[in-house]
Amino acid sequence: MNKIILICSLVMVCGMIIANNVYTIGTGTQTTAIAPFTTNANYSWCKMLYTKAELNAAGFYGGYIHGIAFQIGEDRIVGGKPVNYIVNNVKFYIRSKSITSYGSSNNEDGLLFPSLSNPVFSGNLVFNSLGSEWIEIGFSTPFNWNGQSSIEILSKCDDGSWYYGYPYFCYTSASNCCVYKNGSSVLC
Repeated sequence: MNKIILICSLVMVCGMIIANNVYTIGTGTQTTAIAPFTTNANYSWCKMLYTKAELNAAGFYGGYIHGIAFQIGEDRIVGGKPVNYIVNNVKFYIRSKSITSYGSSNNEDGLLFPSLSNPVFSGNLVFNSLGSEWIEIGFSTPFNWNGQSSIEILSKCDDGSWYYGYPYFCYTSASNCCVYKNGSSVLC
């Protein structure tokens, strides 16, 4: 299992839908094709940990999270952003976690994530960054964060194929806050 040290620039749309509260974590000064999921591999999963301190620093102290958004970055090699890039069979799961970083004893395999039968998002994503800096993912069921722990987000991408032009995502470096795995066959 590979480990990386990054945190994606994440926007959490929290609170009541009417309130339209948006909280941004990170500055997004670097790009990666690995998190929140790897689109240049047939299959992948990625776990991202956001600590209570990071959430509080963004102004979020607890309540319902209705969705997330990831900032789309420039391709580091050829430049540009994806246009009409489709990623099939993507799932997101979310839970509270009492840790503040991943280590060798708590970086469980992605399939050990509880409630894998109940994702907060399940579907296809279309990346068309013409005029858009973010990919927004609305939850089918809001997640109620109690404000006392870290939040862990698992993304699972079982597309089964990939092609060039895939998206890169912006992130801010942080230590031991992301664990991922990808490959050419279905991952356990």
